[in-house]
Amino acid sequence: MTSLQAFDRESINTVVHVPDYRLRQRLSLKHKEAVVVEAFAAFDEMFHLQLRWGEGSNYPELFISSVGARYHRLMLDLAAQSPHFTHSTGEAIYSAAAPQWAPCTWNAPGRPSEVTRPSSVMQLLVDRPPTYHNDINISLDQTVTFTLTGSIWQLDEDPSASLHCKSFRLRKTPGYEAQQHEEEEDAAAFFTSSQIRTARSMMANITAARLLPDVSTDVQLEPDEEEGGGAVSTRGAHAFMLQAQSPVFRRMLVGQMVEATERRVRMTGVRPRELDDLLAAIYRLGVPPEVRENEERLLVLLGLADRYELVALREDCASLLAEQLTEANMAAIIKVADLHQAAPLRAAALEFITARVERIAAVMDSDDATVRKSVRDFLATTEAANKMHSATASANQQQDLVTLTV
Repeated sequence: MTSLQAFDRESINTVVHVPDYRLRQRLSLKHKEAVVVEAFAAFDEMFHLQLRWGEGSNYPELFISSVGARYHRLMLDLAAQSPHFTHSTGEAIYSAAAPQWAPCTWNAPGRPSEVTRPSSVMQLLVDRPPTYHNDINISLDQTVTFTLTGSIWQLDEDPSASLHCKSFRLRKTPGYEAQQHEEEEDAAAFFTSSQIRTARSMMANITAARLLPDVSTDVQLEPDEEEGGGAVSTRGAHAFMLQAQSPVFRRMLVGQMVEATERRVRMTGVRPRELDDLLAAIYRLGVPPEVRENEERLLVLLGLADRYELVALREDCASLLAEQLTEANMAAIIKVADLHQAAPLRAAALEFITARVERIAAVMDSDDATVRKSVRDFLATTEAANKMHSATASANQQQDLVTLTV
């Protein structure tokens, strides 16, 4: 859903409990009404999960509804699962083993939906009907749970304003649908829709892991100083998350290292908010949304990613900074790129500077000898490459001329 990055988004990761499930089902069938349960809040509205049954059905139809206080135009990318509704994925390799089961997934249709007063309802479509753990196996007073994960985007209130988004403009161009079809076929060659949904769900679970009371943290990270001069407060984290992504943390938290024994890591030179940004990036598997447009925080996060050998995160930060190059920060970004081995960012900054004479002059008039040398070397290399290219082209032309005359 990267094409919707220009719009406001809220992430959803919640568990909905439906107590006395079978009793509610019977009452729903008797009165021909849906069971409505509060699900989550987003964009100052309360969204509900609705369960409806047809006569003879052994599993419910799921709907998301909202009683809106104002007009919305939303894009819902939601998935619902329950351990009580599963389907068979086929027999195991050995006949003596039990068959394998996977949770059924109800998905939003993935298109803009209008949420208007007094109410709006959207159906979630199940990927495969349940073949086990269905309504027949649920007791009268049993509580059934549904996990809702995904994102909701709030599109512009004026529908025509969405045409200013590049992705929406592309949809109007000839050949877009054919191109999309080819890209989807290419993606399908590597990942099934089930694998993609599973990856999204697992990433959402990782992000939420720090807040789950039943998944206790086992390492304390201590920043250098508390903002505002207060007492230093540590941040809890899971060792397996730190070790999985950072070779530096991996070395710290094993063997006879002090950090491994005390389960405490002193983050020298790291302020609390900077540590929070780093942990958010580790658990989100990428740069947090609130950091992406903030140059100062991106620069710090890039440095921390290099310090703790989070290579993918370092490259992600560098890519975002390359998009935010200005004449005010171009020299500083070259220094940061040199310091933290971000070669693509350094190249982008040098190309940005040398694109205009006045930018080159501004750098050469500065007091920073390192930056001046970087620009001089880049210009010299570029000039040498251009001369070689010109010489090669000239030699080729002369050879063509000789061939023609012969």
